[in-house]
Amino acid sequence: MATHDVEARLSASLAVTLDGKRSSLLGLRLDSIEMAMWQTFQAVPKTSQGRLSTVASRHMIRNYFAATHGWIINGLEQHAMNTHVTDVHQSTILRDRVPQLVEDLLVAKRAGLGLSLTDVVAMAAALEQLIFDETLELLEVAYAFNMHSQSGLVNQEDLHNILDSYMLLFEQGSVANLTDAAKHHLIKQKRLKQNTNWHNVRIYVQDTVKNIEYMQKDIRNPWAPSIYSFEQVAEIAQYLIQGYGRVQDAECRGMTQALAQLDPKRTGRIALHIFYSQPHTADYQFKESAFYLQQVGAMDKGGGVPSVRIANYVQGPSNCMAHSSYYSVCCLVACDGLMRDLEGSIRAPQVLPEQLLLLVGNISSPSVEAPRSLSPDLVSKLYTIADRHGGMVPLHGRLFAQWMHLAFPQECPFPYLTDDPELMRPSHWHGSGMAAKDLRVTPEDKKRLTEESENMSAGLSAGDVLVMEWSEEEVLFLQETPHHIFGGAISAAMRLILHLSMGFTILLIGFEGFGKLRSGSTEKISELIV
Repeated sequence: MATHDVEARLSASLAVTLDGKRSSLLGLRLDSIEMAMWQTFQAVPKTSQGRLSTVASRHMIRNYFAATHGWIINGLEQHAMNTHVTDVHQSTILRDRVPQLVEDLLVAKRAGLGLSLTDVVAMAAALEQLIFDETLELLEVAYAFNMHSQSGLVNQEDLHNILDSYMLLFEQGSVANLTDAAKHHLIKQKRLKQNTNWHNVRIYVQDTVKNIEYMQKDIRNPWAPSIYSFEQVAEIAQYLIQGYGRVQDAECRGMTQALAQLDPKRTGRIALHIFYSQPHTADYQFKESAFYLQQVGAMDKGGGVPSVRIANYVQGPSNCMAHSSYYSVCCLVACDGLMRDLEGSIRAPQVLPEQLLLLVGNISSPSVEAPRSLSPDLVSKLYTIADRHGGMVPLHGRLFAQWMHLAFPQECPFPYLTDDPELMRPSHWHGSGMAAKDLRVTPEDKKRLTEESENMSAGLSAGDVLVMEWSEEEVLFLQETPHHIFGGAISAAMRLILHLSMGFTILLIGFEGFGKLRSGSTEKISELIV
């Protein structure tokens, strides 16, 4: 969307937005996003005016997409930490598609304006719609591959064939062939014959269509055959993409359980020779190179024993799918759910260690049952963090993330510090570049590394891990320096203009995007499936 287009449409829709006359679909979508963000919003640091810095906004948007859809947007990667944090406005999808929005955010930041919850919710809606719009091209290809016209109607059998093609193209991401229909159908047939996650995807498609039909039961003729226009199929496709991350996460949960069985002491680590030495009959074969594991923070050499961190590995770039130019579908982060529970209870950016110990002791996870008593070493470390910060523990800092990793080692990734955030991007490791060649371990290296690891002692306990791996390096990644938050002198009138421009631009983009698929027959579906 060009800058002049945004400016022109902003002026035209300003009165409508002020009057609250927006589409019911957009209103429902914004309400849903706000509900998902509310707990985190209560707990992140804010300015004295109760507003958010751009890095806090980045954190909230990343968490929303990661937790709700399993989407990792380029520029908003997850568990690695660095001192050069990428703000929301630097995300690729925003820079390429919404230049006016980028400009507004930059100016607002320099002027010292924070963002409201409404702003962040609207930005998430705009990003979401831009991603949905990108997938419409795949739906058009799916129609062509199945020899159907977008101007015609399709029956239910044709609908499932089209949606199967659509989901296959979506899974293939940027490597999908969008021109060779014959090759596409061969891949579909091959997937059907293999015992893969593809069967779960097809069941998900079928269940989604049935759910939408059920929601429409009061407005459709039960005796008439089900037929669908392109706009109706596009609405269904949008709904499929929203929930795809959770379907794909079933594979991630299975992988986590398989790795957890190799970690009887629940340290969150597996000796490298065990990681590489799974029998051919095992459901999961792990083939990532030691170089890759080190680069993404999944390798731990504490005490001289090379081992693999379960949470960092599962949530790493190699386990992401459906790569597009803007985002990848990755494993849902179990630790995000634990943090949301804490944020919802604390509702502040920092907390007394006594309250935190009580709350964490009563949180359950797949590997930890509550209530439980935390080890004296962990309790001591939490008080050490509090002492460093005037008696309170910052929830959104590297030291507390490290503490959560040790408290929930199979769910919470180790907060790996890196100077190159590019290494955490799935797109960096997939494709035909040099990094992609470094992703897989060679048979020779696998044999050598297995032998070296096997000759070392790997009998670590949780206490050993804490002693060997604990680092005192702190990063308060949601804090900005004072000149970032309040730098620049600008008149109150100009601040108001910039803020309104930013907020309404974002809302307009969401409004325009959600309005793309409109017709009398599809508006009701939209309201039902959101």
